[in-house]
Amino acid sequence: MSDEPTYKLIYFNARGRAEHIRYIFAYTGIEYTDERIPEEFWPEYKDCKREESIFTFIVQLSAMPYKKLPVLEIDGKPVAQSNAVARYLARKYDLMGKDEWDAMICDELVDTLGDLKQDICYYRMEENPEKKEARKNQLLNETIPFYLTKFDQIIGKNKGYIIPTTVRFFIQI
Repeated sequence: MSDEPTYKLIYFNARGRAEHIRYIFAYTGIEYTDERIPEEFWPEYKDCKREESIFTFIVQLSAMPYKKLPVLEIDGKPVAQSNAVARYLARKYDLMGKDEWDAMICDELVDTLGDLKQDICYYRMEENPEKKEARKNQLLNETIPFYLTKFDQIIGKNKGYIIPTTVRFFIQI
């Protein structure tokens, strides 16, 4: 019998906020269940309104601590927040470098990429055409060049790597 926990990843049938978790499972070869909820059913799952089986939806709702996805169930215990899950898995399977410094640098980069991703999402979700154009211009002329310059400096300093050791923590943008 294996001491390995059982994992079930619950997310939409999309890459989105769960893909870097899937990458970690693929890289490590750890088995998991990849449960994908059709996006059109999400409001009904989240609010427990579908009528086919109320029991199914109570179970689903209990697995969603904050009514948000993704959720990773670890031996049946639900954990939310994709980066918290990814960090847990990366630490558990030695993917965050050789020491605490490397792990902190991983965290810094993940959070920085999250900031950039959030700026991109604000642009994509903007409905006002004038504001959308302004956001696009800011992204293309300020935000993205700023981050790319910083990342280029880091890579140059680390001889071609974003982190100079054996870090394999997957980050997604």
